[in-house]
Amino acid sequence: MSDNTANADNYIERMKEAKDKAAVLKYRLVTTRGDLPDAVIFVFEGDDDKTVYFNWVSRICPELEYEPFTCRGKRKVLQLRDVVLRDKSDLADGIYFFVDRDFDDLQGHPEHENTFMTDRYSVENYLVDDVVLKEFLKNEFHCHGNPKVREPIIRAFGTLYERFLKVTEHINLRVFLARKLGINASALPDRINALVTLQLSSVTVVDTALPDIVRLDREPTEAEILALLEEFSSLAPSHRYRGKFSLKFFEKWLELLAADYGDDNTIFFGSIDRVAKVKRSEITLGSMASKSPHPHGLPDFLQGVEAPSKQSNAA
Repeated sequence: MSDNTANADNYIERMKEAKDKAAVLKYRLVTTRGDLPDAVIFVFEGDDDKTVYFNWVSRICPELEYEPFTCRGKRKVLQLRDVVLRDKSDLADGIYFFVDRDFDDLQGHPEHENTFMTDRYSVENYLVDDVVLKEFLKNEFHCHGNPKVREPIIRAFGTLYERFLKVTEHINLRVFLARKLGINASALPDRINALVTLQLSSVTVVDTALPDIVRLDREPTEAEILALLEEFSSLAPSHRYRGKFSLKFFEKWLELLAADYGDDNTIFFGSIDRVAKVKRSEITLGSMASKSPHPHGLPDFLQGVEAPSKQSNAA
């Protein structure tokens, strides 16, 4: 590698790091506020959260207008919030922050009336739900008017999802330990086949060593594991295990279900007319959110949202 190439790569890395700094995020936020002085601003962890919350807010408070602002992760949202709350002007007026609970809640930051945290691990945990599947079956899978076709599919999904959560328990525990102990973890798996081997009616753990699935800067000690094991065991897996893992499972299973719909030897759809094709392009994050339950407490939080002009007048 030439010196020029190395310098260019280093410059790109520095630029990426700079974009993450709270001061830079504050500058972006101030610029947005300057362009939209009367707007409510919702700060999200990323684009997926922005999409999901758009659907939830539209259902709960269709009259509420806001401008989305995204950061690069939960830590940056909370750092930006701290900077905004320390600001001596009225910058915080009309700005609200949304974070996932994850395994580390608010990461030691205090609660605040302008901050909403999910009661489940993340927004994805609300999307992997029987209600969402039922609506997909009615519409995208053309099983409307056929509850006797839908019900076995929903039962089969529930059984397999429970199995998936069980076989990935050790992976979730490792992530949990890392978050609780402040151990840095490299990029977590973002493909379902890095976690499990999934078929329409079966799921098995991959033959990969756990330290290679979730890479940590150091291994937790036996004493650290024992101290945290009871807390981890108390978590409800479907609500409190890592949501991105569950969503990958759901997305892949829906792909397999769509393939079964088109198969001459279908397992689930033999009793219905399958002239129409599954609407795969309409099975998206947004469509899941439009059908899913929303976080507990979100309606009350949204009812308390006020534009900056109203807050200033109240002050």
